[in-house]
Amino acid sequence: MPNIQKQPHNNQQKGHKTRANIKVMSLNMCGRWHNGENKWLHIKQLVKDQKIGILALQETPLTKEDKDIFNSIPGFRIQISSSIDLAQTNAKGIVIVINKRLLGTSGIKTHMPVPGRAMLTIIPWQKDSVIRVLTIYAPNDAHSNQSFWELLQPDLMLEDFNVIEDLLNCLPPKTDNANTSNALHQLKMHLRLRDGWRYENSNSLIHTFTHSAFQGSSQSRIDRIYINDKLLPYSKDWNISPPGIYTDHQLISARINSKKMPYIGKR
Repeated sequence: MPNIQKQPHNNQQKGHKTRANIKVMSLNMCGRWHNGENKWLHIKQLVKDQKIGILALQETPLTKEDKDIFNSIPGFRIQISSSIDLAQTNAKGIVIVINKRLLGTSGIKTHMPVPGRAMLTIIPWQKDSVIRVLTIYAPNDAHSNQSFWELLQPDLMLEDFNVIEDLLNCLPPKTDNANTSNALHQLKMHLRLRDGWRYENSNSLIHTFTHSAFQGSSQSRIDRIYINDKLLPYSKDWNISPPGIYTDHQLISARINSKKMPYIGKR
C-alpha cells in the first residue's frame, strides 16, 4: 500500500470558502539553495504575487522537520506537503504548496507511490468534491525514466470493489450505477487492467459475496483481481474458494509466473 498521510486538522479552515477556479503552477526549483540563499524564502511571495492556488515543486528535497516548521509559522498562508527519498535526502524531492487564501487545507491526504519522485495529493475543494494532483519528478536517463513510468502502472489490483460491472456478476442480474461502473472502467482502460477470472471463465456464474436473507439473499462477484494485459499470459489457476475463516466473502486467487522464468505447462 502507498504511504498515506493526513495533514493536521486546522480549525481555522472551518467555514472557509474555496474558489470555484484556481490557478495551478509547476516549477523545478533545481535545488533549495542558490549562492547560500534559501530559495524557499521566496515561495510565499511567489504564491501571493501570482495568486497561485496549487504550486507543484520538483527537485527540492524538504524534510518532514522543515515542512513542519514552515507549516507552523504564524501568518504563513501556505500549507506544504512534501515527499523525499530517505535513501537520498539531498536529491530528488517533490512538494505541493497550497494557498490557504484560496483553498481549505483541512482533510488533505497524500499518497507516495514513489518517494521523492511521485506524490498524489487529494485536496478538498468545492462542497464535497476534491481535486487530485499528481506531482512528478521523473528520472533523467532513459532507462530509469521508462522504469519509473512502468512503476506507476500496477501489475495487479486486488480488492473488494463493491461495484457490479456486468450482469453475470450478480444474481438476480443487475448492474450498478452507470457513472460508478464507468469510472472503474476508465481506470482499468488507463492502467490496462482486466478481470483475470472473467477472462478465463467468460460464461461462468460464480459469486464471492452473498447478502443475508434479511437483505434479500442476492449474490454478487464484487471481489476481483485485475491484472495487467502484459502479465495476463503468465497467470493461471484463477479460482474462487471458501477461505477457511469466518467471513461472508469467498477467497479469490490466481498464480502469477515471472515473465523472466521459462514457462512450463499449457497456456
